[in-house]
Amino acid sequence: MQLAGKRILITRPAGRADDLCAAVSALHGIPVHIPLLDVAPLDSYEDVAIRTKTAAQIAALAQYQRVIAISVNAVHYGMQWISAQHVPASLPRTINWYGIGAATIAEFANFKISARGGSAAMSSEALLALPELNAVAGENILILRGIGGRETLAAVLRERGANVEYAECYRRIAPQLDAAQQQQLQSTSFAAVCVNSAETLRNLTQIATAHALAQLQRSALIVPSARVAEEAGTLGFLRVKTAANASTAATLQALGELEPD
Repeated sequence: MQLAGKRILITRPAGRADDLCAAVSALHGIPVHIPLLDVAPLDSYEDVAIRTKTAAQIAALAQYQRVIAISVNAVHYGMQWISAQHVPASLPRTINWYGIGAATIAEFANFKISARGGSAAMSSEALLALPELNAVAGENILILRGIGGRETLAAVLRERGANVEYAECYRRIAPQLDAAQQQQLQSTSFAAVCVNSAETLRNLTQIATAHALAQLQRSALIVPSARVAEEAGTLGFLRVKTAANASTAATLQALGELEPD
């Protein structure tokens, strides 16, 4: 697809869409950023039990041989928890750190932590393909993530004999759109829609009116994985394109490979 003059709906969280918007603009497309997923710290009232558990896990950080962050947000919020109890320069040297995706590894580097990762696929499956994660029997592994999420990573590591715990450090929420964003979503015709997760896609289907959703389901939909593509099909989207991963480069490549509408 040639992007010139095409409106592209970008649904990344606020503060995480600038690079993709700029890249679409550089190709003379018209990026429309409407964030359909947001993240927030754990709630002081609703998440008391989770906060207590996470604090205890972070206090006992030295007992874990490996710590894995599933996203940039997991590093951002996880390191807030860690920094509250540990001086970064004196973090246990026995820990091996991992991140899913180059951006996650780069976020670790901002905290002077050298993290390992899988291939460019930016997925749990790619991380699990690392040879060192095939020999984890008897090890204690901590996964930094938000409340809820996929179980693949922990399930496979447990099958390999590891003791795996989740440190839930933040929550994902559906953002409140302002009047202008609502108007754009409900009345704009988009050549393509870009989503980074199944949760974002579900938020889109819940926020859009029936008429707008019918229009969106006929637009090209760029998703980051086969799993999200499968869910998109069940939600009625007709033109689903699976990118190599959720990165800006992979999203642009997928957009360029779309057949003209």
